[in-house]
Amino acid sequence: KGQGVVELRFAKILLALDQEGLLRPAGFTSREPRVLLLVSEPQGILDLGVGPAADAMRRGLSAYGMTAIDGRDSLNEYIAKGKDPAALAAGAARLGADWMLVAAASASAELDPVTQTWRGRASLVADQYAVASSTPVGQFQSETSVLDTSSGAARGKALDNAGEETASKLAAAITRSLGGRSEGAI
Repeated sequence: KGQGVVELRFAKILLALDQEGLLRPAGFTSREPRVLLLVSEPQGILDLGVGPAADAMRRGLSAYGMTAIDGRDSLNEYIAKGKDPAALAAGAARLGADWMLVAAASASAELDPVTQTWRGRASLVADQYAVASSTPVGQFQSETSVLDTSSGAARGKALDNAGEETASKLAAAITRSLGGRSEGAI
């Protein structure tokens, strides 16, 4: 007697709270940051369509709670209608990317006379762009060196290390742009 029934529609309440910005603190987006990777790597390291540096960047950014999209992966259907940053950013926007990284990697291997192994060296230079404005917001450079018994493996591992180092630098820059907040995975 005297008891009423109250029916709450949580989906509508949550949607209204999220639209007002009350569910997430400032700096957190409603989804993880998405980064389009456009990495030029030397041929002949791995014949898998994507190279070791881009693959390492994808893994590294994922560990920082970000989604990395490789522009060379045919499954992503990345299409740019030009080579200038504005055209590349327009293609990135069609994929839903927030950031774009345009990079060039190089690798070499030479026989180390002391250890009789191959010393692989890699260099990666990358420009970060904000997709919304297609303006450059940062530049990163990584240089790595490794030893291996195979010249191809030494070059591949050096590129992998350069990709991981660049991913760490890029994730830090994106985190700073979000007000120092990020979500990560362990």
